[in-house]
Amino acid sequence: MSVSSKLKRYAQQIKLEEIGVHGQEKLQKARVLCVGAGGIGATLLPYIAGAGVGTLGIIDDDLIEESNLHRQILYQEKDIHHLKATTAKMKLQALNSNINIQAYDARLSDENAEDIIAQYDLVADCSDNFYTRYLTHGICYRLEKPYVYASAYQFQGHCSLFYGKENPCLHCVFPVIPDSVANCQNDGVLGTLPGLLGILQATEIIKWITQSGVSLLNRLLCIDFLSMEMKNIHLVKNKECPFCVYGQTVDKNIFTQCLPSDEMNSFAVSSHDLPRFLQKNPDALLLDVRTVSEHNRNNLGGTLIPLAELPDRCNELNPLQPTLIYCQSGQRSQRALMLLRQAGFRTVYHLASGLDSLISNRSL
Repeated sequence: MSVSSKLKRYAQQIKLEEIGVHGQEKLQKARVLCVGAGGIGATLLPYIAGAGVGTLGIIDDDLIEESNLHRQILYQEKDIHHLKATTAKMKLQALNSNINIQAYDARLSDENAEDIIAQYDLVADCSDNFYTRYLTHGICYRLEKPYVYASAYQFQGHCSLFYGKENPCLHCVFPVIPDSVANCQNDGVLGTLPGLLGILQATEIIKWITQSGVSLLNRLLCIDFLSMEMKNIHLVKNKECPFCVYGQTVDKNIFTQCLPSDEMNSFAVSSHDLPRFLQKNPDALLLDVRTVSEHNRNNLGGTLIPLAELPDRCNELNPLQPTLIYCQSGQRSQRALMLLRQAGFRTVYHLASGLDSLISNRSL
């Protein structure tokens, strides 16, 4: 790309004293990997491609679905059933033909994560599940790559930047799996929320590469769209962090995304089979692992123990009593099932697809 073309295309940001020609050259030499091309990634990617980041990597194994379109604005109706990573590359290349784009139509895994991440200077985590998130962070921590984090859930979102072993890591901030392990596809999300988070991530990436402004390093930006409030939380290193202080690795088996589907199916009760299950197990405990507010809106009865509280309240349950766990979509109940089985419970089951399946069958 000639100097005159560069000055013309990127003129408005080159005019900024904090970026200038020197900063633009840094962007051109930078290599950024985007993990996930969904709601957050689909907004982040056009901005960093437009800003002239020289090399982009996009990893995502999902296909575009109609339900994605309300928030994943990079895609159109004609793209439904096409691969996200490949489609994103095509659209971004049309936006800026002067950058290099690598599409990985695969899921980031233990087998490929380190090889892929090692090729890039900085990683934007736009994933929608905890397995990918902690895996990405762990590799970035070990390879000392800046890790730009964002997550969206319903009306709330977080954004931060983690870098350097002397600073707090993701585990210092989120040491355990939060209350809901569901992603936005399972529990819903306001379409504009991942869009804003993608813009925030893109801004952090541009600032970090050009060394301008103050980054979100050691800060967590919290957004609540219902109250339209934004808060900055100062982060400190957890002196007892099992990951960055004691070097403990994360067992991938605690994540439901890693469970073999046939194993999970053996403990699943469908909405169709629910009456038969209850008839066969008249003494079964119904265990709701949603939040208090969700339980108050509608429930099947039984006992309420929110997922976040379950590890500390297992002693309230009888390990010999048949137990059917339920949530809204079936995701949290899978996680609760694994927690209880790891605690020695053997007669535990979960309601596949959760209360949503009962609502769709007009059973609730």
